[in-house]
Amino acid sequence: QAALHKATTAAPRWAPAWGNLAHVLAEQGCAQQAQRARQCARQLAPQDKRFAEALPAAKGAGVCPTLEGCPR
Repeated sequence: QAALHKATTAAPRWAPAWGNLAHVLAEQGCAQQAQRARQCARQLAPQDKRFAEALPAAKGAGVCPTLEGCPR
């Protein structure tokens, strides 16, 4: 999670980083943050069907990070 969070900060317009972060956050039980990351990935790459897939079910209850806003 930390590496993906850094990736979205270093390259905020890279949709795959946001999409992968959404999956990791969802698995950790951070549903709200996962949805925000997924929305960002969709906004950055609306044609990419990977970002339309359902997020995975939570496998735990992790510490949920605060996400920066999606770049415009």
